[in-house]
Amino acid sequence: LKVLRTVSDEERNEYISEAEKSILFYQNLVYTENEALNTILAEKGLFCSENNIDFHCSVDDIDLSFIRLSDLYAILGNAIDNAIEYVKDQKDDALRSISLRMNQTGSFVSIQISNPLSSKDLHYYESKGNLSSHKLLPSTKKDTLYHGFGLKSIRYLAEKYSGHMEYFGEDGLFTLQIILSRFG
Repeated sequence: LKVLRTVSDEERNEYISEAEKSILFYQNLVYTENEALNTILAEKGLFCSENNIDFHCSVDDIDLSFIRLSDLYAILGNAIDNAIEYVKDQKDDALRSISLRMNQTGSFVSIQISNPLSSKDLHYYESKGNLSSHKLLPSTKKDTLYHGFGLKSIRYLAEKYSGHMEYFGEDGLFTLQIILSRFG
């Protein structure tokens, strides 16, 4: 505080703005009983915060102990990274948003990640008869050689845990839904 009194108004305001951003980020962290999940959500949340992407998480009390840590990282990392890849280049702030919802019903864990679609992409999906889990998504990546591996990996891991993966576009949102079974 003594140092803040000695610096210029501009430096003081810059420091206060940075401190406010840090406080807001830590207030918005999701804490669960699973340290690996906490790490993933904090890492992806920090990236989103630094890149002006709204990242909303809702995680119920779920048991992820049946999932290998490397599989959990692969599923959530690929899923969130795909959403980030799409929204980070959007100019419209309304399109710079990601929503993650995780819950458990009986022996099934559900992971749902959604992000808004641009009007151009909405038009594309409408012209193709909407979006289907069996169609390859159009790539926003410059290097399309590696396009689709994240979703293939997520599908493989969902099936490994006797679950499934699907995605769809409706009501202006792209949604990836992953279901995993504790008794796979």
